Amino acid sequence: GASVGYHLVKMGCRVTMVDGEERGQSTYAAAGILCPWLALRRKPAWHRLTWAGVRYYAALMRELSADGAVDAGYATVGTLFLNKDVGTLRWLERLALERRREAPEMGEIGLLSPRETKELFPLLDDQYYALYVRGGARVDGWALRNALIRAALRHGASFIQGKATLVHENRRVCGVEIHGEVYRGDTVVITAGVWANQVLYPLGVAMRVRPKKGQILHLQCPKAQADTSDWPVVRAPGGFYISSFSDGRIVAGSTHEDVPNFDLEPTAGGMREMLRTALTLAPGLKACAWTETRTGLRPHTTGGMPVAAWVPGWEGLMVANGLGALGLSVGPFFGAQIARWMLGESTELNMADYDARKVMR
Repeated sequence: GASVGYHLVKMGCRVTMVDGEERGQSTYAAAGILCPWLALRRKPAWHRLTWAGVRYYAALMRELSADGAVDAGYATVGTLFLNKDVGTLRWLERLALERRREAPEMGEIGLLSPRETKELFPLLDDQYYALYVRGGARVDGWALRNALIRAALRHGASFIQGKATLVHENRRVCGVEIHGEVYRGDTVVITAGVWANQVLYPLGVAMRVRPKKGQILHLQCPKAQADTSDWPVVRAPGGFYISSFSDGRIVAGSTHEDVPNFDLEPTAGGMREMLRTALTLAPGLKACAWTETRTGLRPHTTGGMPVAAWVPGWEGLMVANGLGALGLSVGPFFGAQIARWMLGESTELNMADYDARKVMR
């Protein structure tokens, strides 16, 4: 949503951005691991979107910097794919080298010994080999979201916090009502994630979108620990990750839980699972303080693909949803594409590949 608003206002539109302040927004909880190139089980449309999404960050960071939003939480720090089986990593290296032909932004690729691996991320166990992908990056989702909003405001957008209800006349959506005040516009874009149906329900429209809960550990290294800001992201078999930020902050996770009733509470079972995995991979984390467990609700749609579409039967209404665990990998780019699509301009994506009407009823 922040990306759509930012790009529309840059293209000359009058924009009002509305945040419902829902507890559990996945952007706040996500760690922002940006290294999609070695995924194995996805459709071509998934690869096109994720590769383009990560590639877009370089241009976006330059644009945000020019707009004065310099603290966007992004850094290219590299990614370590861990494994004790060097044969598995050699196979992964061949795959990476093959895919780098289409994605040169992957950068340097190399197989590392346990000693070399531990030199890059000192808290790791000393039994792991790693495949190093230099172009891997990480982003603080909340910092990025706020940077996009600040930049949009600088270009004349408005930002309102509060629950919005749709205003419509003769099957046309013509604005929203917030705190009793109506804000009119030619088009409303709903990017409300797992809460989308709460907005759509009065129109008799619904999306097949379900929440998948993610719990993520936040740890703090001792003050004596070396600077962690440029440590690479660690990826373990099965998808578990450990990512470091500045000032000794470490995040590790995450869980993927189907939950009823939008449950957001951290659980002892989830923390036990994450701590066991994290400490097995990186015994050095034992000296870190636990500071919090964040939880977020990722929006998943049937088919597991991000989607966007004009809502059938209604004029002036668009939805975008279903980014799931890909929100920070593809959200900025997908938002830019949606903005261009709304205005009838050409897009890099074939938007038919991401048609939300497939998941609407």
